[in-house]
Amino acid sequence: GTIPCSVCMKTNGRIICSFDNPDPFEKLVGVTEDNYWRHWLACEGCSLLRSEFSRDPEVLHTIYEEKYRSVGSGLRQHTVEELFLTISNIPKQESETHFRVDWLLNSLGILKKSRLISDKLSSRLLDVGGASGVFAHAMMNHGFEADVLDPSQDGDFIRKYGVGYYQGYFGQTPLEKQYDIMSFLYVLEHLAEPGAMLDIAKRNLSPDGLVFFELPDATVVDFGNTEHDAYNACHLWLFGSAQITELLTKHGFSVLA
Repeated sequence: GTIPCSVCMKTNGRIICSFDNPDPFEKLVGVTEDNYWRHWLACEGCSLLRSEFSRDPEVLHTIYEEKYRSVGSGLRQHTVEELFLTISNIPKQESETHFRVDWLLNSLGILKKSRLISDKLSSRLLDVGGASGVFAHAMMNHGFEADVLDPSQDGDFIRKYGVGYYQGYFGQTPLEKQYDIMSFLYVLEHLAEPGAMLDIAKRNLSPDGLVFFELPDATVVDFGNTEHDAYNACHLWLFGSAQITELLTKHGFSVLA
């Protein structure tokens, strides 16, 4: 391996699976089969799973700005707003978003009662990478002042539903306020330097602020299905609970729930 592990910084690892053809995301930005390779490795130090590849590491950045959510890219059948309306109207008992929101609100209640967080924690939320608008809007409906930050050109529609929108990259786009909660739903695995993102989050959180993550689960390797979406070329890391806990602790966070 040549890429340092984002948790323990070791470079050696054991290859667990390999690909010799670009996946649909890579093809969309012009990656070809010529001298192509992509491996998933398990770090020898902490077992974090990471992706190494032959492509230019910068080449996928444009996909997040122009094509990742765009109906014209061939990856999506509907506009972002159409998907937002469809998902927002799923009955609560069938909705992953409602389950996520209920879990977060319940956890905040428990943490406040247990005095693990301040009962004066305010309600400013920034959803990083959430250009679908679904989660931020759902949180707005529960009284949160919600904004989204995402590089996508297609996320600005959410403003008309009462959610603020910053188009840009986290850490490069100036924020107008500090936030009490930052959510990263299936974002960390896309970042070349997840630790640097945590440092930026810490600087932009209120003194008692929280981060809320969802991630693909590294236990996907136990099922042996290399066609699983967790292995797609946009993902650079697959964290287990031990690795994400170690990374958060290393960057000054405590795991509360």
